[in-house]
Amino acid sequence: MRGWRVRLREPATWHVITLVLSAATLIFAARHLWFYFDEWAFLVPSSPSLLFEPHVGHWSTTPILVTHALRAIFGLGSYWPYILLSMAVHLAICHMLWRIMRRIGVNLWIATALSFLLMVLGAGAENILWAFQFGFMGAMLLGLIVVLLVDTGSFGRGRWIAVVLLSVWSLTFSGTAIPLIFAAALVSLRWRGWGKTVALFAPAGVIYIAWYLVFARGHAGSYGPTSPGGVGVGVPQYVGHEFVDGLEKVLPFAGFGAIATFVLVVWAILTFRAWTGVAVAGYALAAAAVVQAILTAFTREGLGVAAASSGRYIYAIVSLFLPVIGLALTWFCRHQKPRIVIVVVLVLFTTGYNATLLLQSAATSSGIENATHQRLSAAMTLIDRDPGAYSSGLVPEPIFAPDVTVGDLRVMEKNGWIAPSGYNTSALLSVRTNLDVAVTSASRGPAEQGCSALRGPASASVSDGPASSYVYTKHTETAVLTLSQGASVGDKRALTLHAGWTRIASDTGATLHITSAKGFSFCGG
Repeated sequence: MRGWRVRLREPATWHVITLVLSAATLIFAARHLWFYFDEWAFLVPSSPSLLFEPHVGHWSTTPILVTHALRAIFGLGSYWPYILLSMAVHLAICHMLWRIMRRIGVNLWIATALSFLLMVLGAGAENILWAFQFGFMGAMLLGLIVVLLVDTGSFGRGRWIAVVLLSVWSLTFSGTAIPLIFAAALVSLRWRGWGKTVALFAPAGVIYIAWYLVFARGHAGSYGPTSPGGVGVGVPQYVGHEFVDGLEKVLPFAGFGAIATFVLVVWAILTFRAWTGVAVAGYALAAAAVVQAILTAFTREGLGVAAASSGRYIYAIVSLFLPVIGLALTWFCRHQKPRIVIVVVLVLFTTGYNATLLLQSAATSSGIENATHQRLSAAMTLIDRDPGAYSSGLVPEPIFAPDVTVGDLRVMEKNGWIAPSGYNTSALLSVRTNLDVAVTSASRGPAEQGCSALRGPASASVSDGPASSYVYTKHTETAVLTLSQGASVGDKRALTLHAGWTRIASDTGATLHITSAKGFSFCGG
């Protein structure tokens, strides 16, 4: 009993306890999650042909291979094999950062509290609760291991080989590896100089450049700046928003994001020389955070500054800045117990706030993903009911599963990876809007009279039957199509109505609704 009392006074014991508590929290939060958006790009049967091609600019060979292995072993009936692996990587990142903070001299109680905050970082829930981010986080984990391996004066052949192999392997997870390799190189410079550091990381650089030239050059997927103004103004703004908005979402106090960013940057600059000997790894990771932000800005600035505060970027920035945050808080406390207690309590308060954000994010995500599951189940039911009725290239759920086609569903069901389950009428109507409603241009409208000229905003409905409906517009405009049946309404489908006649044909047994901000002529079939 006395031994346990002693252990409970040690920060390392509480680090283990927080890992267990966080794992339980994450499992509880993930209990209703399912596959979402980009995941389908790796899950559909056609993905093996994309093994070395970049996914949105990232080299993703390892995540693709791991996803295929999990799919072959477990199928798609449960999300647990996928999300548990991602959670394990996330918690391993938290542990690696705790080890780095301990090594560079962060107060252990502060390091334990900060790592606990990262474990349940609700502001970064997009990474933590989405199995697809296994690649993003896997690159970070391997990079952090490399940082720990090079942060030493004793460097044998085995460690050298491990650093080279892990550096190369990390690149096959995600481009997030690049800032971490940069950080590891900075740490290596302190211990072994330019020559050996270049030799140590040159293989990773050469292999990545070769991959880029062969597979990624000219590949679509970047949303970087397209003008000098985008480079000179848009990129710096994007980088600033990554840090300021990121910390703003982490902290429970409104308006503190800019203050916290300013204080940290000033403190890091003023104390750089004093800490670089002992804490070079912490400063190297902070530099990696800046590199990460700049690389992100040059590939995503075109999406607008709102994208800068996405959960995945908050996760990366906070993770890489965590050791310097720990150093700053340790410097503030100056080994004074009352200050340490106050800092730890404030960090734990922020941890509770983020845990709440995490659970809220999980609830939102599960609602979207369960609806997607129902729609794909409805699509499989329709396909099984009439196997020859649908073209293989049709997409049943273009919003949240844009890579899944009718042909993919046929193959996945045949292979036993997925099977239809329950769905509601709204899910069925949403799917039929995409599969059973054909929208095509027509050279002319119906021969019979009875068309109605509707002024914008215009709306027209017709009880569905075997006949077609026609819409005439003078100019190209956007419209929305929905199906309803009783009190149930399907999701909206966006349409482009080109100038002239458009034919809308369906036979779903539901009421068809067309709305547009502008006027059109409608001829119900």
